Order: sequence, then structure tokens, then C-alpha cells
Amino acid sequence: MKYIGRFLCLVLCGMLLTTVSVWLMRQGRIETLELRPGPQSGVEFAGLDRGKVNINLATREQLEELPGIGPALATAIMRHREIHGPFEYPEHLIEVPGISKKMMETLLDLIAV
Repeated sequence: MKYIGRFLCLVLCGMLLTTVSVWLMRQGRIETLELRPGPQSGVEFAGLDRGKVNINLATREQLEELPGIGPALATAIMRHREIHGPFEYPEHLIEVPGISKKMMETLLDLIAV
């Protein structure tokens, strides 16, 4: 009986995930849904932002392709990630020394987490 309850819970969770995913796609909020390891534990859900640079996963070379980001800022971004963990939102890039508000406005359409 215990295993039947767990199985039903998994089925219901799957149905809920599917329903929410379809609803978000129809609302135009995400193109597709990706499961990836979360920073703390388990799994987190993230909308895929095609064509954007994921500032949590990007290499120094990928960061340098962004406008206004040279070797020094790319290194600072990577160092910030190592010390403070992954960025929760693209807007948190402003916490990196050397990133100005004007630069953030330029980068927001090009980056994702």
C-alpha cells in the first residue's frame, strides 16, 4: 500500500508539471522546459532562452563575446560565481564590480541564468 501511494504521488506530480509547462508555453513565457541540477540540491526548472549566454555556465571566452565584457570583467564574473554561487537572476550581474547600470541595460537582452 505504501508503494502505491508513492507511485500515485509521482504520477500526480508529473501531471501537474505537464499542465504547468503547457500553460507557460501557451502564455508565451517559455519556449521549452529544461531540467538541470539546482545550486543547492535536487532539480530546478528553467525556461530555455535560445541565443542568450547563460552567465552561470558560460566560459570566459563566451562571456567576452558580450558587448563591453573584456578579459578582466569576464574573470570578475567567473570569480563572483565561484565565491557567491550561481546568479539567481540576470539582474544580479550588477553585483560584479565593474558592471555599470548602463552596461546592465545593454546585457539584459543577451544573458540568461
